[in-house]
Amino acid sequence: MDRQEYIKLAQSAASKWSENEFDWNKVEWKDSDLIKYDESKYIPFAYVLYFGANGKPYHSVRIRDIKANSWVEAGLDKIKKVEEQIK
Repeated sequence: MDRQEYIKLAQSAASKWSENEFDWNKVEWKDSDLIKYDESKYIPFAYVLYFGANGKPYHSVRIRDIKANSWVEAGLDKIKKVEEQIK
């Protein structure tokens, strides 16, 4: 997934979250709203750009577990779109 596509998903998720009184559990998440990381579904939330050795950029994302009240930070290159048929 590229950065622009991820950011659009995160913006949409933030909008749904705010429309539901900032309560993650009130949102009816569709697979098209979510991303997949390490074979689990997550809500996209934030994009972070770090700089490493010699100023090399590192693209990272902050995602929320769809089932648990937990957060994960992962490399943008490690996430994928959730396929519609995956439940």
